[in-house]
Amino acid sequence: MSQALSLSASAEKDHQSPDSPHPNKFLAALARDSPVIKNLEVLVTFLVGSTTSPKRFIVHKDVACSASPIFNATFNSGFEEGPTLTYELEDTTPAVFTLLNDWMYRHEINLGTCHQKCTTDQHHQAITLELCELWILADRLFIPCLRSYVVGILFDMIEVGQTGPFN
Repeated sequence: MSQALSLSASAEKDHQSPDSPHPNKFLAALARDSPVIKNLEVLVTFLVGSTTSPKRFIVHKDVACSASPIFNATFNSGFEEGPTLTYELEDTTPAVFTLLNDWMYRHEINLGTCHQKCTTDQHHQAITLELCELWILADRLFIPCLRSYVVGILFDMIEVGQTGPFN
């Protein structure tokens, strides 16, 4: 089973707190319990990416609304998206929204082991860019815990020498 943030074995050993499932005490402090889903039947749709062929993500409304005050205001008010339960995010990518979706449901970001296996600067840069784009999206959606979590991941990547464009 992979952790939400996989670091090299030595980095995990250095940062592991005995009572924390997270490799870094800073990241562990930001993690919360999973969101409470009161109504499993109410779902919202996110249309992510280009307007000509957006990728469709289906998320529990309670999860989205508890993650972001923007989503909460949008889906629980008279905004156009409220009655349709559809929210368009044209200026982000499906890969970045997938990371946001991980955060909304688990309060973790699952990069898997991809940055452990990075062998090229191009791959490092792609991961770092996605994290930076996620930070920007979290800023727009008023999710300060996610912004801090992303910064923690980037710092851990720098510490173990997996920093992409920061090398």
